[in-house]
Amino acid sequence: MTNERLVEIDGFVSGRIENAQRVVVGDSGFFEGSIHTDILEIAGTVHGQVNTSLLLIRRHGQLVYDQLIYDHLELAPLGDLRPAGRTAIRVIRNYSQPQARPKQGPILPGMLTSLESY
Repeated sequence: MTNERLVEIDGFVSGRIENAQRVVVGDSGFFEGSIHTDILEIAGTVHGQVNTSLLLIRRHGQLVYDQLIYDHLELAPLGDLRPAGRTAIRVIRNYSQPQARPKQGPILPGMLTSLESY
């Protein structure tokens, strides 16, 4: 499936889902294959490769991955996220927003102000 707005899975599905806006795997859903979507919500089971902006694993949802790429993750209590067997695993977390810098306190007399002073 390609370029779908919403894909709902209740039952067994095997294959590839590409460029979907949202994929929902229901409580009775089982998906095996690869998923590329903006939002992936898992209440059932997913096995395979996942590339998503927002990954939501609900209570009793399960993701067993070979490769996982995501921007944001929400893992509910009793949700399960784990690698598949002893395969080569690659997890990539994209950083879409710059990280906040720690605030710098005031410079007090006697403190180093540059590396040249050191």
